[in-house]
Amino acid sequence: MSSVNMDIRHSNNARVEMAIADFFHAQNIPDAVVESPEFKRLVRQCRLVDSTFVIPSKKKIGGGLLNINFENIKEINKTNLLKEAAVFGIVVMGDGATIHGMPLLNILAMSGNTLPMTIGISDCTTHMASGGKGKKDATYIADIFAENLVEEYDPNHQLTDVFYFDGASNVQKVGQVLMAKYPRTFCYHGGEHVVALFFTSLSKIKPIRVNVSRYYLFNY
Repeated sequence: MSSVNMDIRHSNNARVEMAIADFFHAQNIPDAVVESPEFKRLVRQCRLVDSTFVIPSKKKIGGGLLNINFENIKEINKTNLLKEAAVFGIVVMGDGATIHGMPLLNILAMSGNTLPMTIGISDCTTHMASGGKGKKDATYIADIFAENLVEEYDPNHQLTDVFYFDGASNVQKVGQVLMAKYPRTFCYHGGEHVVALFFTSLSKIKPIRVNVSRYYLFNY
């Protein structure tokens, strides 16, 4: 390869490198993202497009492409969750959350060496606004868990072993309902939720909050 071509490649490489840095700086994206597998895959794929490529609009990214990505990730997670489920069973974890006034129910699951993964996030707004008595009651939550996890991932009711919920009375009742519906399962109090709340409270103490902020500032 001639020295001219080498100079052009070096110049193009420098321009792309600077464009990436400028994008991260201008959009206030954490520097660590540049080392993520997803970003590296994006750059590799960009090398394959031709001049006809059109950058997708924000509507397309937040619409059709988001739906495709969701279905792909869901299928991958399902495959990973069920990979060792026949040996280790499935453990289900649930917790409620209210974010910006929206009442949500988060469902996670794990099995064997498979790390916990999100199986579903249910928006409870309609239920609570139309006769849900202003709360996520036990029967309603139990139906969500049965429909969104057990019936989809374990239709023969042979894999699901354990349900974990926090200490709230309504979700502990959910455990009782699910154990009655699926007799081979057990429900336990998720103690890690209490530990998480404890450390959340600690992180609000000013000296600790400052140190945590400094750590993230210089490491991410």
